[in-house]
Amino acid sequence: DADAQREGINASARYPKNWVTTGDPAREFTMIQSAPLMLLADPDAFVSVQLA
Repeated sequence: DADAQREGINASARYPKNWVTTGDPAREFTMIQSAPLMLLADPDAFVSVQLA
């Protein structure tokens, strides 16, 4: 997630995200992602993964 990388979170068991929408009524949303986020430090690099 680009927001996680911008906030400096590269590896975490869970990543919380919170945002507010304006309007009548205004609403606040909270989301927690628990899947591993594949973030490459170098966008020109590649990763090879072999699953058993």
